[in-house]
Amino acid sequence: MMQTNYNPDVLSCLANLSNDEVFTPPGLVNDILDLLPMELWSNPDAKFLDPVCKSGVFLREMAKD
Repeated sequence: MMQTNYNPDVLSCLANLSNDEVFTPPGLVNDILDLLPMELWSNPDAKFLDPVCKSGVFLREMAKD
């Protein structure tokens, strides 16, 4: 019997916690980022700022390949 290791995305887990801080799940972040124009991602002069970063999920998802 083959055992599968469960390795959840820590930011997905944080999104399910109930406290005073609101976390945006990575799946929703990617849906939002998909709304940006495709040419933005190939622009070497583009800069991103997330002034309410908290967990950094937007910046992390932008930096993923």
